[in-house]
Amino acid sequence: MAGEQKVISELGSLTEPADGDLVPVVDMSGTPTTKKISWVDLYAAIAGFTSLADGAPGTLEAGMPVYISAENTLAPADATDGTKPAVAICRTTDEETATIRQNGVAKDVLTVGSADISAGDRIYLSTTAGKVTKTPPAASGNVIQFLGWALTDEASGKIDLLLNINPNSVEV
Repeated sequence: MAGEQKVISELGSLTEPADGDLVPVVDMSGTPTTKKISWVDLYAAIAGFTSLADGAPGTLEAGMPVYISAENTLAPADATDGTKPAVAICRTTDEETATIRQNGVAKDVLTVGSADISAGDRIYLSTTAGKVTKTPPAASGNVIQFLGWALTDEASGKIDLLLNINPNSVEV
């Protein structure tokens, strides 16, 4: 496909485009154009994946809500106060870097394990580091941060989550 000009409707699936393919773009002025792009960059932008340094080697797990620390690394987020708000969900970690998802659907998100989350429930950052809950924190000084909606019932301490991470939180 590289080198050929195709329109989106002619693409067989999102896995076929290659680096250098032309992609239709409409800029802020509304002017349509085509640009050559890196398919890897486009996929990352669409899927919401980003990699950052793992600032908590041995403590980050796939499925954890994470925040960006003062050292510009990832660490488990929690709602005990406003200093560790979630910015994403950790997808993978290899002790040096972690891949995160900032939008879309996050699979196997870690919960506090109360087994009471049902599909459709609103999900919040928990006061337990790296976990989510359907019950907003209520203790004085805690913060309430909405993360999205459960897509599945809780099973084995995990849910699938439609992300709508709101970086703003309300202090209790």
